[in-house]
Amino acid sequence: MNTVISNIISLPGDLWSKISPSGPSRADANCSAAVQDVITKKEGLIEACLADQKKRFHPITGSCAPQIIHDVFNASFVVFTTLEIIKPSIVKLAPVLVASSAFGFIGAILNVVVGVISIREAIQAFENGDKGKGVRLLVSGIATIAVGAFMLVATLSTIVSFGALSVFLAANPWILPVLIVLVMLPFLYEVVKSNKEIFSGQDPFAGLSKVEDLLNKDIVNWQQLKEHDYFAEILKAARGKQLSSRIEVLQSKMGPRGALASFKVFQAILDNDQTKARTEMKKLRKEATLWRTSQYVRMAQQILFIASTVVSLIALRRADSRALQAVDNGLMLGGMGLPLYMDAFWPLLRNVPIIIPKIKTEE
Repeated sequence: MNTVISNIISLPGDLWSKISPSGPSRADANCSAAVQDVITKKEGLIEACLADQKKRFHPITGSCAPQIIHDVFNASFVVFTTLEIIKPSIVKLAPVLVASSAFGFIGAILNVVVGVISIREAIQAFENGDKGKGVRLLVSGIATIAVGAFMLVATLSTIVSFGALSVFLAANPWILPVLIVLVMLPFLYEVVKSNKEIFSGQDPFAGLSKVEDLLNKDIVNWQQLKEHDYFAEILKAARGKQLSSRIEVLQSKMGPRGALASFKVFQAILDNDQTKARTEMKKLRKEATLWRTSQYVRMAQQILFIASTVVSLIALRRADSRALQAVDNGLMLGGMGLPLYMDAFWPLLRNVPIIIPKIKTEE
């Protein structure tokens, strides 16, 4: 035993510093302070965005309320139209005609509002340097406004004749399904890419198991952890004094809370604090699970919408399509129920998320 202890004590200084449970080096301490500065600023931005109830829940300009109202209204509209399919005779009733027109008009306005919200978040994404998400939200926003405009014109044409336009809309009922597909395409591309990365083990959180294994060892090799692939780019950014830029990159890939949790684990590693690192790792694991779950749910939503669109296009070619219309409505209702949950409980990971502003002050 004495020989083993003597061999450990006689390890070269640089190797001993890598596995020693003692405090961090001066360079790591300085780096930890810089990381803490970025963490504090990003936490402040997240809390400010989520705590601003007026900005989030204003019925027209809010980032959350209009989307939630939009989801509830669309789901209610699908239920209403399903009742019309089950009992067509009610369509001729005056109150039902008024209600149908009201649904169409309000739904059109809500689509326009949600489209504007999407474009607003796209602008913030572009300001953050997240061009991929910016383009996706911009295209989706424009397409959603187009759907709203079409619904508005189609609804008004049942009340007031627009001449040739009314005839065109009646003769081309396929336009609305096609516009809905255009809204879906940017989301579909994003979620297919994310799910492919998850199932191939290449998503933004890949490598966490290895980090956990290293943290759970009796003697931790802190240098190995700092240079692990998961933290390599953060370490590189720290050395180049570009930490705030790096957290924005991570935010675009794994969401703001995932990026924040990753930085907190890295800081604990810089501090050679095994207890804190393990605690923060558990939080990071939860963020990884939530992010992956959100991708699965978003993919399920797109599958339901695609199936609904296919069924609706088939129904347009059938003389007696009541059964297909009912199936279409069921699929659509499922596709609309999922975003309702996301819009209400996942404001940072939903289809049109709150884009947290970037940190403006560089280290």
